[in-house]
Amino acid sequence: MAKMLRALGIKVEIVPSNPSGTYRINGRDYLHNEVPNLFSLKEKLQITKILAELRLGSAEMSLIGLG
Repeated sequence: MAKMLRALGIKVEIVPSNPSGTYRINGRDYLHNEVPNLFSLKEKLQITKILAELRLGSAEMSLIGLG
């Protein structure tokens, strides 16, 4: 946006930003790097399995002994 405004001749300061993802869970805000700490090891493994199934498909998961 700042580049567009500058191209129109409007003086603006371009400030580099590094926005963080924020998630609101049960009324509390968590940064993106805090969310994994909300899960136990077992839950993290279950999430990993679900994501692998979505990525590979159930048939491929059974071929490698995880389905």
